[in-house]
Amino acid sequence: MERRRSIIIEMSIWLALSIIAFSLTFKFDDPLDNYRYGAASWPRIIFIAMALFAVIETILGFMEFRRKGETRAVVITKEEASDSPGGVSGWKVYLKRLATFGVPVLFLLMIPRMGYYVSAPFFIAGFMFLLGERRPRYLIVTSFLIYAVTLVIFTKLLFVPLPEGVWPGFYEISNWILVLLTYCRRPPDDDGCSRPI
Repeated sequence: MERRRSIIIEMSIWLALSIIAFSLTFKFDDPLDNYRYGAASWPRIIFIAMALFAVIETILGFMEFRRKGETRAVVITKEEASDSPGGVSGWKVYLKRLATFGVPVLFLLMIPRMGYYVSAPFFIAGFMFLLGERRPRYLIVTSFLIYAVTLVIFTKLLFVPLPEGVWPGFYEISNWILVLLTYCRRPPDDDGCSRPI
């Protein structure tokens, strides 16, 4: 019963966040000259995807719950944590759960100060480490791939500037990365590197 409740609560939180965030996109839904879908299009896609993933995760959670039964659920209960000699203690489980929500919040707080270009690789690698990945090669390669894909999507496909940060040093590094990403080798008489969609 506790596992079912936690699945429903988790889905409710993600759906509530998606709905709140989606409703906030109407505050900046102005048309853009160089992007026909408008400023709010890509955030809306992300929030719709977030809601869909929450529903899919809930369905998968209930399927796993039904297959394994409540006694063999994936979540470690207090009794299992305290009875197992080599198991994880209860406070460590709660600390890890708290960090799973706290680290993204810290990342969101640091983006305006450090900038996305500098803080994102460390967040991606740190969050993967928090979730249990310990192999250095996979941490570095996967973090770099996720980082590179997000940069290409935002700077080359959507033409959306990511936060550069305001702290000294971080702004300069972010600006240097941005110049590298948007540099083009067209002749000087051409009308620019980025074409509107």
